[in-house]
Amino acid sequence: MKNKLEIKIYDKIGRILNTRESALTLTDLITASSHKIIILDFSKVEFMSRSFADQFYIYIEERRQVQDDISIRILNAENDIIKLLNAVGRTQNKINREYVKLPIFHFTKSNLLSEYLNSI
Repeated sequence: MKNKLEIKIYDKIGRILNTRESALTLTDLITASSHKIIILDFSKVEFMSRSFADQFYIYIEERRQVQDDISIRILNAENDIIKLLNAVGRTQNKINREYVKLPIFHFTKSNLLSEYLNSI
């Protein structure tokens, strides 16, 4: 038995990764494998949505909790895809999450709201 599995994302899902369901298709392929090393080849993949990245990241983290000796490697991914996965990773980790306090305004009259909106 080979110890690694290479999945060509383009062949299994396509060039646009834009739904949570697509991410589940990928994670099902990984789950069905008993390999310790999974190589995800992102050749020809042009776009990854935030929802796909979020679903995929959640799966990876859950899988690592159950099987800490698995290695998932990303190959040939566009820089934007890497940046998105890193951004999702930062927001999923509650310790490193950045919060911004935003002011909340209350208006008792619609003309006050209109004046405020016109001023910004």
